[in-house]
Amino acid sequence: MKISLLTVTLFLSVLPNLSTSHDYLSVANSSKNISPKNGAMLTPINSDKPVIKLYPQIRIKESNKPSFVPMNLLKNFMTYPTIIENDEIKNSPYIIGNSKNTYFYLPGDRIYANNLINTGRYIIYRPNKDITDPETGKSIGQEIVYVGEAKTIEPHNINRRLVRDNMAQEKLPQNERYSSATILGQKAPPFIKIPTKMAHPLIVTKAVAEISKGDKLLLVPENSNKNFHFTPHPAANSFQAQIIHVFEGIGQHIGKYQTVLLNKGTAQGLDRGAIVSIYEKLPNTTWVDSSNIEKITVKNIAFPVNLVGKAIVYNLSDNMAYALIIENYDNAYIQIGNFATGKGQDLEDIPEYEPH
Repeated sequence: MKISLLTVTLFLSVLPNLSTSHDYLSVANSSKNISPKNGAMLTPINSDKPVIKLYPQIRIKESNKPSFVPMNLLKNFMTYPTIIENDEIKNSPYIIGNSKNTYFYLPGDRIYANNLINTGRYIIYRPNKDITDPETGKSIGQEIVYVGEAKTIEPHNINRRLVRDNMAQEKLPQNERYSSATILGQKAPPFIKIPTKMAHPLIVTKAVAEISKGDKLLLVPENSNKNFHFTPHPAANSFQAQIIHVFEGIGQHIGKYQTVLLNKGTAQGLDRGAIVSIYEKLPNTTWVDSSNIEKITVKNIAFPVNLVGKAIVYNLSDNMAYALIIENYDNAYIQIGNFATGKGQDLEDIPEYEPH
């Protein structure tokens, strides 16, 4: 059957979503073979009119690519905390010496710790910098310096690690026992006993900086690898926090794939995997209209909020959260003091702040 060009034109005009570009449709005359790119084959015949064969195709349109979280960047942050709350630091076990009586301790050295109860693997750290919540002015914890790792040493008979009599079990903490007293260098009579705390032995397994007496210990949970699994999802609409610290940052500006600290956590409904939007809002300023000398007007000028990026929360505690910057829009500067929220914001939603 011969199809006129007018018929083809009318037929194409009613086909939904069909493009007549050369990617999908071409015409052949009786003297040339034309091979379109995307599969339409044209067969010329002995006629003045072209024959058109159309083959259905699927057009794949590239949309915005999803942001992938580089887990290798998070590994150390998720395994070892970089901010520890003050109460936890206060109650942490700490190194009181080693078997060689040296000042610095190396991998393989036996060390002893005070206040250590649980056995297992420990990170060795020392407090470095106080972190303050700008909303309350109170300290929420200390940034720590990770200096190494150690593991506890168990005796061959675990039940003989600390021998405690009945009176010690009733009256003393778990890691204490009664021992003989010494008076003026002389051993006291057997009925005189004093409470004695037992130091726990460990072996240094890793050192990335100088390890010395007074450094603190933090138990590494057995299920620490489970922290690597979380599902990204939007934070609650009502959530609002502030960036109060940046880790391993150079200067004041924060870039993509850097970790920041938020001053809100699980107590405010935040959870692991929450994605927050980051906004900046400059403080209001004043403008003096002196065009009319008889009536000089002073007006308050507010700057609109500016969406500068997005971040994903990957670790958190009651009142603080670690978040990785995953988007930095239009090369905008993300700074300490910017606000992280769970929804789009307008001018009145975000308080003014002075940039850090």
